[in-house]
Amino acid sequence: MGFFKKLFGSTPPPPVSPTVKEQYADVQISFVPSERLYKSAREKSEETVSENQQLWIDRYDKKVCPSCGSSLKEAPKQNRKCPECKDQILVRSHFQKKDKKVLLRQDEKDDFEKAKKGYFDERWCVRELTHLQISEEEFMKTWIELGSEFSSFDVMKVLIDRSVNQLSSFENNYPKRMNFERTRKLLYMKNFQRRGFIESAYDVLLSLIVFDFYLEFNRSDRYNELIESIEKMDDSRFGLTKHLNDNSYSIVFSQDLLEFKKALNLSDSQIKQDFLKTNEESYSHLKTRIDLNAAWNSIEEVLLKNDVGNLETI
Repeated sequence: MGFFKKLFGSTPPPPVSPTVKEQYADVQISFVPSERLYKSAREKSEETVSENQQLWIDRYDKKVCPSCGSSLKEAPKQNRKCPECKDQILVRSHFQKKDKKVLLRQDEKDDFEKAKKGYFDERWCVRELTHLQISEEEFMKTWIELGSEFSSFDVMKVLIDRSVNQLSSFENNYPKRMNFERTRKLLYMKNFQRRGFIESAYDVLLSLIVFDFYLEFNRSDRYNELIESIEKMDDSRFGLTKHLNDNSYSIVFSQDLLEFKKALNLSDSQIKQDFLKTNEESYSHLKTRIDLNAAWNSIEEVLLKNDVGNLETI
C-alpha cells in the first residue's frame, strides 16, 4: 500500500529520463512501435506490418510451403502437411489485416501469437487512454521516444503518470478535477489488471472504492455537480451517475473485488484490514470522514451475496 503516496501524490513526476528506462530494463518486449503515426481511419486500414508478418502473408498469397518453399496447388484453408516435405503447414487469419491469411511453420507459431497479443495490447492501451484525452498520435510519439524496450503497457503508465500535470488546468472546475483524478486511478488499475499485476491492481481498487465512498458521503452541491457532469463512457466503471444513491454506499467494482479476492486467496479479515489501512493512509487528512461501519456493510453485502463468508463489523 505504501506506493500510493507516490502513485497519487500531488508532486508531478519528473520528465522521462534514463532512470525511467532503467526501471523497465527487464520488461519483455510485447510489440515494437510502428514508425508511422496514423492520421486517419483510411491510413489505419492500410498500416504496414513487420517484415516477418509480410513474409507469412506472402506465403499464403503465393501458395508456397513455409518449410521447403515448394509451390502448392492451392492455398490451404486449414492446417495440413506439405505434399513435398511432409512438414506441417499452419494456417491462421492475420490479426491486423482482416482480409489476409498467413502460412506458418510449427516453430513460428509462438512468434505469431506474441505479435498478435502485442498488437491487441497496443490497441487496448490506445483506446483506454482516450478517457484522459490522450491521442493515439501522442501514444505513438511517446513510445518512439522511450524506445522499443518498453511495452505498450509501460507507455500507457508513463502517460498516466504525466497526466497529473493536467490537474492544474481544472483548478477552478472541481467536478472535472475529481472525475479526471478518478479516471487516472481506474486506468492504473485496469493497466495492472490486464498485465497480470494483481496485487498492484487490488491496491488501486481499494483506493477507488474508498474514493467513491467519500464522494457519496460528502453530498454537497459541488458533489451533485460532479455526479451530473460525468459523461457516460463505454466501461460502466467509469462515471458514477447511475451508481450513487441517497441511502447507502454503493460499489461499482463488485466483480473486480471478487476476482482479486479469489486470485490472491484473500481472507475476509485481510480485506477488512486492507480497507481500513487504505482509508487511513489516503484520506486521514480530510476534515470529514466516512461512516466506516456503513461503508464496510456495503462491501460485506457484495461478499455475502457471493457466498464468500461472513465478515465481522468494525
